Amino acid sequence: MSKFEGSVTVRVTKSRPDLGVRLIRDPNGKHSADDPQALLDAAKAAVKATGQDLDKWSFYLPGFNQKFDKAEKLVPKKLFEEAEKEGAVPRLVVGGFGKPKLYFAAPVKTVKKSDPDDVLNF
Repeated sequence: MSKFEGSVTVRVTKSRPDLGVRLIRDPNGKHSADDPQALLDAAKAAVKATGQDLDKWSFYLPGFNQKFDKAEKLVPKKLFEEAEKEGAVPRLVVGGFGKPKLYFAAPVKTVKKSDPDDVLNF
């Protein structure tokens, strides 16, 4: 997945709650791929203000979106809160048709460096 180039805005249409909180490409947008955490915070503020869930095409949780029913358009906001508690890292990437998508990458786990005496090279 490639990093999204350009600016995005968090959009909520109050009259259409079936659309949910979503990301749109906007040349005058406040957010970019350089600071995905600020974008996530803006999305959280929109969710808190409107009570709507997140659009499944704008926000992606690995492991969940694959099991998601295709008829469903929204992802429950509590799943993103759980992913954040587990240490998932947001990344703004290019989604389908070049649209912005906030992707939650799995947490980075540090691995203990092996002892050089344990490794035998022949």
